[in-house]
Amino acid sequence: MRRLAHWLAVALFATTLTACGSSPTADGSDGTAKNVPGLADGTPVRVIEDVDEQDVIVPAAPQRVVALSEPVLDGALALDVTPVGSVTGRGTEGPPNYLKDQAEGIELVGTVAQFDFEAIAALKPDLIMTYASGGNTPDAVEVLSQIAPVYFVGYAGADWKTTFRHVANALNKSDEAERVLADFDVEAALL
Repeated sequence: MRRLAHWLAVALFATTLTACGSSPTADGSDGTAKNVPGLADGTPVRVIEDVDEQDVIVPAAPQRVVALSEPVLDGALALDVTPVGSVTGRGTEGPPNYLKDQAEGIELVGTVAQFDFEAIAALKPDLIMTYASGGNTPDAVEVLSQIAPVYFVGYAGADWKTTFRHVANALNKSDEAERVLADFDVEAALL
């Protein structure tokens, strides 16, 4: 019964958000958002392809990122982007233990399997990044996409460098990511 009540609340929340806007578009003439949840009309945007080869309208310079997986949080922090929200680490009640210091002050918005949609919406994100697995059921993705653009960075068990590059692409920091990866390769070669 509790599970049914949860999904009814999710459906109601999604319906309420859906009623608030029209189809999202990016104006090809000036590269700005129009009717994109989470983005003010006129926000500079890019259209990029996610891991599922779907075009996603994302802000050109994301300011309020929500990271719904540990690798997204890890990648964003490595690129000097501090998300406004993230999920708890597996087996912890806070961020992943290895990121505890860097993730201090980031609002927790559920777990990788169960998101708190109201908490996510309250953060007013302009970009939500997550895996194309975990808690990302079609119903959950529908709710998230009514809050802000949702960008899938990878799948559980995917190559971490590929996932990191997807995180960097969504954040418009691909050049920085290549420098981080080159530094990593240098350090790894010394071991």
